[in-house]
Amino acid sequence: MNSFGFGGVNAHVILQSHHTGKTKNQGHIQVPPIPPLMISARSAGALQQLAADYAGFLESRTTGDYYNIAYSAAFHRDRHRHRAAIFSTSMEEIKARLKTFAEDSETASPSMISLTAPTYPQGPAFIYSGNGAHWFEMGRHLLLDDVFLKSVREVDTLFQKYADFSLETELAGKNGEGRFDYTEIAQPALFALQVGITRMLLHQGLRPTSVAGHSVGEIAAAWAAGILSLPDAVKVIYYRSKLQGETKGRGEMTAVALGEAETRALLEQLNLNGPLVIAGVNSFRGITLAGDSRRLAEIETALEKQKVRYKRLDLDYAFHSPAMDPIQPVIKKALASLQPVKGNVPFFQQSREPGLMVTPSPLTTGGKPPEPGPFQTAMKAI
Repeated sequence: MNSFGFGGVNAHVILQSHHTGKTKNQGHIQVPPIPPLMISARSAGALQQLAADYAGFLESRTTGDYYNIAYSAAFHRDRHRHRAAIFSTSMEEIKARLKTFAEDSETASPSMISLTAPTYPQGPAFIYSGNGAHWFEMGRHLLLDDVFLKSVREVDTLFQKYADFSLETELAGKNGEGRFDYTEIAQPALFALQVGITRMLLHQGLRPTSVAGHSVGEIAAAWAAGILSLPDAVKVIYYRSKLQGETKGRGEMTAVALGEAETRALLEQLNLNGPLVIAGVNSFRGITLAGDSRRLAEIETALEKQKVRYKRLDLDYAFHSPAMDPIQPVIKKALASLQPVKGNVPFFQQSREPGLMVTPSPLTTGGKPPEPGPFQTAMKAI
């Protein structure tokens, strides 16, 4: 092929004849699983009958038809209280599992999930995070929102009755990085942020039907529940953070991807009960340990050998541990004048009792946070 360009440049390209190559054997092609079939009915008996109807309906359908059927069942039908989801890699298995469910709805199978939805949706829950969720200039852009800014300034005015620094200034990042390394600054700033965001949500018409908090987040949760007035909540956050700040350097914390029972067994095996404590039960495989940094290193070595994930937290404190004991008399005295009330929103406190709803909590009445903090229990209750 050749081309005579407009500018006088000639280009020539020689092409070789095309040869069809041999197709290599790709082996077995993995067929992706088909989508689940999701069905619902007004009663358990009606759900079983619907399963039988679907099984019969699918007898005369192809796998290609099934995709449209599954899509319509999921998105084009009303969702009733009694529901089931059937998983499989083939339509034949879907039909078989539908027939089994129609005959006996109690038959357990990981590929067949059946449940009953709540009669009335409970609505949103507001969950307030604990210390460690902060970062430099968090909330800086939110300060442009009038509702948020007004809320932060209201908290700041109350806070400066006790402290000598401004939370609005801290959230704006005007005092430079590294300030949130100090819990006496990080905790109040986080509280102000949580109050501001809560007010923004309320302003948009989003109201919680229940609240809970993780560690220091319980203070904002108690305020949101109506248990603590804003002045009392600010008083709690000031004294809690200030006194805990005095424990800096007395220990550290490590997050571990183990359950509570497994963690206790490991502590016992390594003779670390006492030097280390379970500071938080965050999920069925999420524990926080607190204690001396050298003893934390010992259990981290064992976790490394067992290939268990862990992370030393970027904190110079051992919250929810005996390191907090010396400040208890002082904080109880400082918060003796608090006047918590019943509240108007259910407050699910971190508690050992499943489903226990405490109003007010020991935290809001001057006591220390529960040891350890089983956040998982509060989430299950909600």
